Amino acid sequence: MSGKKHISKGLSSKKVDDYLRFSVFLVLIGVAYIWNSYEAERQVALREAYRVEVKELKSRYLLKKSTLSAETRLSQIQDKVDTLGLRPLYEPAYRLVRGVEVPLSRIPKRDRHPGQRFESISAENPVAHADSTKGSIPSVEAGG
Repeated sequence: MSGKKHISKGLSSKKVDDYLRFSVFLVLIGVAYIWNSYEAERQVALREAYRVEVKELKSRYLLKKSTLSAETRLSQIQDKVDTLGLRPLYEPAYRLVRGVEVPLSRIPKRDRHPGQRFESISAENPVAHADSTKGSIPSVEAGG
């Protein structure tokens, strides 16, 4: 036996280590592939469920919207209010001030508070009195 190395037939620990690493790598890739396919199927099912729910909610919205639109028509409201004995106004609104009728359009918006009272308006000419004090009620004079 002169200087020849002994060649072993079989697996060495280095080869086993290399094969084991490659096998673990393949298993991890397979697990990732399987997990990805399950996740994709779950996402598709979830998307389909959301699509069905959105479709249902849209139909409910349209139903509610049409119902509200039908119930808020003037004719429907008048029919409901007629049972209470109310009827629409055919003349402009006005406000009673110490027994004097002053049209609401003649009272400035800032003075239309229901709790506010005009203290010293005379019954003869409330417009002239208001013009002379605060100018809160505009006068009805020709030209201005």
